[in-house]
Amino acid sequence: MNGGKVPSDYGALGYSGVKTLLMGAKAAGSVDTDKVIASVEALKYDYYKGSQYYRKCDHQSVQSVLIIESKATDPKNEADVFNVISTEEPNEANLRSCEALGHKA
Repeated sequence: MNGGKVPSDYGALGYSGVKTLLMGAKAAGSVDTDKVIASVEALKYDYYKGSQYYRKCDHQSVQSVLIIESKATDPKNEADVFNVISTEEPNEANLRSCEALGHKA
């Protein structure tokens, strides 16, 4: 369907966002907005690049961050462009706090 190409980072982001809403609706047993919000707030998942969840005060995604370097030479294929150096686990301490943003925690 995609000519054998891997999805872009934006494709992966879109997949994760849509899947999160679908899983929230499934867990809620409803598509009622308030029920889906409550379900999504309770989700902890790994759809494509590591642990992720949504912070309740502002629904900011708290997720792992891949530390990468670009490959200058010798890619195995056209999608082989980065080396993953390390992964930072999800940590709200890496985000501005809810209080600093004017939200109640």
